[in-house]
Amino acid sequence: MSAFVVDNLIINRIVAGIDYAKINNELNGPPRPYQEILIDSEPDQLGLALRELNEGAVKQRYPDWITSGLPGTYEGGQLQPYRYEWTPYPPIMQLYKDLACLIYQCTEGDIPSDPLYKQLKDYYNDLAHTIIHRLPDFEKAEWG
Repeated sequence: MSAFVVDNLIINRIVAGIDYAKINNELNGPPRPYQEILIDSEPDQLGLALRELNEGAVKQRYPDWITSGLPGTYEGGQLQPYRYEWTPYPPIMQLYKDLACLIYQCTEGDIPSDPLYKQLKDYYNDLAHTIIHRLPDFEKAEWG
């Protein structure tokens, strides 16, 4: 398996999607397993934490990264530094795909045991349930 550092846009869309859910009270109700980090973090802090998680996984995948560099988006010969920028809220399917990409790129080394990674996966799974519940076939299906 290969891994790379995702583009800032991917992280910023994920942060925007989580922010949208917070603003629109879509995450009210019982406490979510990802409340502590994903929901309670400021957008710029969350974005940076996601980037560091991603870089940590890629560094574990490529132990010679210091000499060979990290796979990812480069600007002028340097790995693109993470910059938080407000991004329009992504459509739910884009958010789901962005989460899938980031999660996949973070499955190296001990990163899957990191609390942020676990919370990201929990959010990803909740998002899948939300998507399914919005499908017309789900609405038409019998209950009970």
